[in-house]
Amino acid sequence: MVFAAGLGTRLQPLTNERPKPGVPVANRTLASYSIGHLAKHGATRIVMNTHHLGGALPALLGPDTPGSVELVFVHEEALLGTGGGLRNAWPQLNVADDELVVVMNGDVIYEPDLAGAVARHRKLDAVATMVIRPDPNARRYGAIETDATSRVRRLLGKPESPRTDLDVFMFTGVHVLSPRAFKDLPIDGCIIRNSYRHWIDSGEVVAGFVDTSPWRDLGTLREYLDGNLHGRAGNLIDPSASVADAAVIEQSVIGKNVTVGADARLFRVVAWDNANINEELSECVVTATSVVKVPLA
Repeated sequence: MVFAAGLGTRLQPLTNERPKPGVPVANRTLASYSIGHLAKHGATRIVMNTHHLGGALPALLGPDTPGSVELVFVHEEALLGTGGGLRNAWPQLNVADDELVVVMNGDVIYEPDLAGAVARHRKLDAVATMVIRPDPNARRYGAIETDATSRVRRLLGKPESPRTDLDVFMFTGVHVLSPRAFKDLPIDGCIIRNSYRHWIDSGEVVAGFVDTSPWRDLGTLREYLDGNLHGRAGNLIDPSASVADAAVIEQSVIGKNVTVGADARLFRVVAWDNANINEELSECVVTATSVVKVPLA
């Protein structure tokens, strides 16, 4: 499953035009990175929950989805949270008794070792496995603490304990779940504060799998622009774009059917499909209908 129902409020006004999982990153829809990674690990059926502008996602994601993957969309009229969203979508997952459910976020670029996470999960016969990563801010934003056997013993600072032998990590948003997890999912609400809290407090095995692959959240306008341009010395220009010979483009991403006029001077600009640009712009996102200046911080 790929979570795709968020409102994307921190990315406004861009998410007034597209749902966050459908915004382009390096000329691919953001959620397609998670979809593609699941496909590489053998997924052939992926369920996505939707809410804000959810009706636009099938058309946006279709061109970026591998042909081997069937996308199934489950719309939420009211947001159900991560736990409720998963419970609501579970029947569409068609989970057999010997199968596992892998859950990723549709608004983060991250390619963890899913095979390793699944192996850890099966080895410990866990109800759930959290893919976790080292982060110096873990205690500030939500610590996941594991023991030497890779079991999660403390979650978000609870239970209170004098133990000093636990390693501290941050959750990446990637889960591996056994079928028996379903009965403990809330009808609505957060899977961490409801289901995981119950599992850990009741002594169920919750595993932690440490993965240090690059993890990039594109939640704000600054993170979104930087994520598009990360590591890019040159430009990424879709072959369908029309660029005037006199135009100057530096460190920018130009989408499908974009027109860049002779007076354009672009530096660190992300142009969405069908944009029309003929001016000097820097640190901006340009859509077909608007120019959004990205704050420096």
